Amino acid sequence: MRYKKYIQANEEEPIDNSTAKVILQAATELFMRQGYHSVTMRDIASHANVNLGLLPYHFTSKENLAKHVYLGLMDRIYRQIGTIDMSRVSNAEKIYITTLLSWKYVENSEEYSKFFYEFYESAGPFETPSKLFIQMSSTVILEHGLQIGREENELYFTVMKGAEWLLIQKRYKKEIQITLEEMLNILYSNYLYNIGLSDKIIAETIQNSLNFLKSLET
Repeated sequence: MRYKKYIQANEEEPIDNSTAKVILQAATELFMRQGYHSVTMRDIASHANVNLGLLPYHFTSKENLAKHVYLGLMDRIYRQIGTIDMSRVSNAEKIYITTLLSWKYVENSEEYSKFFYEFYESAGPFETPSKLFIQMSSTVILEHGLQIGREENELYFTVMKGAEWLLIQKRYKKEIQITLEEMLNILYSNYLYNIGLSDKIIAETIQNSLNFLKSLET
């Protein structure tokens, strides 16, 4: 699978080398300023004031380095979303709300969106679920007593992410007219159905999530 080409693809393994941190910070600044495509490894080395050979030593490739930037930015977004009081919503609703808010955060930031969409198109869908998704989805499975194991859950996640990648690209390129809410309704309802939730619960989950998001705007 695609993720196996990353030697540092595990989100649970933080970068603790000082040189790697300097490189990662430089890459983040340049990607935010110029997007993904126009930035070269040489540009990043120059901005970080390090030898060019240290970049492949620590990150193997531009794509792998950009993946770490991507994950770092998503962590930053999730931390901001985490400050919202979601004690009144179910775990299934939390996934919907968190996903939609993260999409909107990216889309409303010119520097984030340029990098995210360019890198997303180049790298393709990630097949490894985020730590946050596994935690939240596992709670949903336990909460509803669903008979589904971790491997099967990750399989349905992979299917969802593949469809998400395609829809996000088509929406960004204006090849289809679809709102973020409509897109998430399609993706998330299919995922919840695959893991075993009924249509009634799925409909309630989506409607309650949208009602909660609407309440944040008032």
